Amino acid sequence: MSLRKLINAINKYNSFLITAHVGLEGDAIGSELALALLLRHKGKDAFIVNEDSVPNNYIFLNNRRLIKPLGSKIKLPEAAFILDCSDFNRCGKVAKIIPKKIPLIAIDHHISNSQFAKINWVKPKSSSTGEMIYELYKAMKVPLDRASALCLYTAIMTDTGSFRYSTTSYKTHQAAAELLRFNISADKIYQNVYQSNSYADLLLLKEALDSLSIDKGGRIAWFKINKDFIDSDTQADQTENILDFARRIRGVEVCFLLKKSKDKKNIRVNLRSRGKIDVSKIAQYFGGGGHKNASGCTIKGTFADVEKKVIGRIKSAIKNGRHIGYK
Repeated sequence: MSLRKLINAINKYNSFLITAHVGLEGDAIGSELALALLLRHKGKDAFIVNEDSVPNNYIFLNNRRLIKPLGSKIKLPEAAFILDCSDFNRCGKVAKIIPKKIPLIAIDHHISNSQFAKINWVKPKSSSTGEMIYELYKAMKVPLDRASALCLYTAIMTDTGSFRYSTTSYKTHQAAAELLRFNISADKIYQNVYQSNSYADLLLLKEALDSLSIDKGGRIAWFKINKDFIDSDTQADQTENILDFARRIRGVEVCFLLKKSKDKKNIRVNLRSRGKIDVSKIAQYFGGGGHKNASGCTIKGTFADVEKKVIGRIKSAIKNGRHIGYK
């Protein structure tokens, strides 16, 4: 069992690097911090390194002492945890600084996970990586406290769309109920994550909404953000806020957002489905992955070219009445 192998690795090794995917969001940063706290409780040396800095709306988690900037001098770890990544390259520049000789341990809930690590604990039916870390706490009998509960609740809340997505189960609610016992405020967490937007955030949202398009059949909606940079006052990722508007349109089955990638050479595509269409298959066709209802990929080309390609694949999926296969 992968969980047992993972626990054995924690007991075996003494120092761990922890990282997650580029474009940090609540599940990634919350899971990283909660895992680091668990490892520290077990007497292990654990630190977090990410390509991106912590987004402004997650600074309230207040465990930055556990996070080392990319490029800082670090002690060689004995093993590395890769969280919430379906593929090793999803952790970006951090993949290049992890020594090849150390074992990788993956904890992930994406159905498209490529089983890239030495130890792979992958649960596609889990609501979030945060819920899996909560399960790890229970399996290792590590007591929860307010700090770990705050990180785990934030991770679970954000990746379930505030407990709205189809992966939300009774186990998800049981975990959340226990976490709320540690004097954390669901209301304040929600406010920090979703109601602390800057003026730059709203300008970005305005640009996205102005770009809203819908196909003739009314089943596909999409947005484009054609910016060469993201303002320093803008949160790292407004994807969910933007795509939520498309999900409100009656009859829309699939929506997506196009935006420039950080290297400005490619287009990042975020796909969302109401359930009938498996957008993870569409993302995989273009070299990406994710969940049935939420996935992403990066495609080389212009906005017009990428837009045409993605719409073509979505239309084929809708025409077939189900997901389409790989290329």
